[in-house]
Amino acid sequence: MKIHGFPGKQSGFSLLENMIAVLLLSIGAIGIGLSTATTIKINSDNLQRSMALNAASIALENLYIAARSDDGTTLRTGLDTFTGADGASVSSNPNTAGSDRDQFIVRVTEAVDAAGVDVLNNPAPYVSPVTVGVQVDYEGNAGKNVQGVDEVKSALTSFTFVLGL
Repeated sequence: MKIHGFPGKQSGFSLLENMIAVLLLSIGAIGIGLSTATTIKINSDNLQRSMALNAASIALENLYIAARSDDGTTLRTGLDTFTGADGASVSSNPNTAGSDRDQFIVRVTEAVDAAGVDVLNNPAPYVSPVTVGVQVDYEGNAGKNVQGVDEVKSALTSFTFVLGL
């Protein structure tokens, strides 16, 4: 006995169904690709920010050591290096020439002792500890924005110096 299917019943998928499936998979693949590119861009910018803050920390480390030796006079003299509109250029790798992406501008924005005295505008002695606000400028996202202009970003941090230990 022969068993036949229903007349007009088709088996398999039509061309239209296959095209719709390919379209949906393509949209998903494009979305994954775009999110991957965005993640790489964000990670690159976070790396630059981390390198900039690390360079600032290394640059101010000598001030930290100097601050421990007196009433703040040495700290005040050292802070002068990082004040003003230009700040001081520091490198994330001082042993090599590096590229522009390895250079950062460190600028002291404020320095206040425990008594609230503005260290940048008043002579020593200061009341320990002294809190120093620092702005670090760095190139973000491969150095160019969407219009192709150099993109400079800033990170803010603070350091606390204990005087005369």
